[in-house]
Amino acid sequence: MLVRMLVRTVLFTVLLGIVSLTASAQPDLKFDERVWDFGHVGIGFKLKHDFIIYNVSSNSHTIDSFAVGCDCSKVRLSDSTLGPGDTARIALIFETTNIYGPTNKSLMVHTSYGGLGQHIFYYQALVGQWIKGFRPEPISMFFLPGHKNKKLKFTNNFMDGISLVGVYPYDGSFVARTLSDRADKGEQIVLDIGPSPDLPAGTHESCVTLEFKIDTIEKPFKITIPIKSVHY
Repeated sequence: MLVRMLVRTVLFTVLLGIVSLTASAQPDLKFDERVWDFGHVGIGFKLKHDFIIYNVSSNSHTIDSFAVGCDCSKVRLSDSTLGPGDTARIALIFETTNIYGPTNKSLMVHTSYGGLGQHIFYYQALVGQWIKGFRPEPISMFFLPGHKNKKLKFTNNFMDGISLVGVYPYDGSFVARTLSDRADKGEQIVLDIGPSPDLPAGTHESCVTLEFKIDTIEKPFKITIPIKSVHY
């Protein structure tokens, strides 16, 4: 009996150790996010977002392949090899041509990581639809050489009150400055948008995602505005 008890105790201790190791084990690859919401967008535009993969281990991994679920999307990869501490940027380009209404898409990435080699990222949008007419003016922004900053406006015609609670630029190719972050009924939320002063020569396609909060609705919503700059 004593021997059996000792054996059970040893087995139980070993099992506890295995469970503890499993629970404390951390995956080699981590991510900022698995889902990105572009929110409300116009029809016929090109939008961008980057999904980032971090290698937080002492092992090297590779990104073997990736695939998108429709012709409306393309992906560019910054680097297929992830050494210890490295990051890889998966640049998504999503075009809203021939799309209307709510859309949900996915991006699948295959890596050499044995713990979990397949990773799925999701992105979504509401194309060509706006909450009670609350839409950007203009719906997209285009800057030619010599163009100065332009105003991006949102008129609140029907809601009691709405606030701008987040500004998420895709990159540093432009500067966005908030002039008015709240609009009661009949008022406007206004931003000042312009090309970055240190923008290199070339054509730059970018976007900015803005997050809004309606006073009477708990959940915020987003609007994404495409921005294109031509610089000599």
